[in-house]
Amino acid sequence: MRKLDSPVKSRKCPLSVIPVKTGIQYFQAAAEHLAPGFHRGDDFLRVHQASSLKRAADRFSAAAEKKMYR
Repeated sequence: MRKLDSPVKSRKCPLSVIPVKTGIQYFQAAAEHLAPGFHRGDDFLRVHQASSLKRAADRFSAAAEKKMYR
C-alpha cells in the first residue's frame, strides 16, 4: 500500500510545451500548404460578418435619426 501523503517523485504523464514563436511559425507554415478547400469558408464568413455589421450599423443610425427628430 502506498502512502498518500508522500511527495510525488516522478510524473507519469509527459509535459510537452511548444515554444510560442516556434509553434506559431510551424502552424502558419502548415496552414499555407493545406488544400484550398480548407480556406474556402474564410471569405464566406468574412462577407457575412461584414454584412451583419453593416445591417446593425444601419439600424442603429436609423434609430438614432428617428430619435433625434422626435
